[in-house]
Amino acid sequence: MEAKNLQILIANSSLASNLRIKIQLEKLGYTSITTTDNVFRLRYFINKIKPNLIIMDTELLNSSIDNCLYESEIPILFITFYGIEERLFDLVNRKHTIGYLEKPIDIFSLYSCIQWIVKSYQNSKLQEKK
Repeated sequence: MEAKNLQILIANSSLASNLRIKIQLEKLGYTSITTTDNVFRLRYFINKIKPNLIIMDTELLNSSIDNCLYESEIPILFITFYGIEERLFDLVNRKHTIGYLEKPIDIFSLYSCIQWIVKSYQNSKLQEKK
């Protein structure tokens, strides 16, 4: 998985926030970015484009999308306005969750999270070869 070739899906209920995050990612050199503002399209994009990473607002979570995310095994970076809340502890402990960022999202924090995902993926591929 090349860092700049990642298929990134941004799922946020705010179109303005989607655009801000997309612009940040483009400044970092990422080009394969899809955005959505609802769970129906989120489910569709998960199955259609099979992204390498989902950046998702916690407000879009519900039981139907939760099952879809779990089955897809795609790494998820949650974003929230609310800071540390009890629900985030549960989300961060999930199998495919890599962490969370608070809005407004800092470009350097976003970059470091994505780099961590790429390095983790590369390390897991190295372990599989052994």
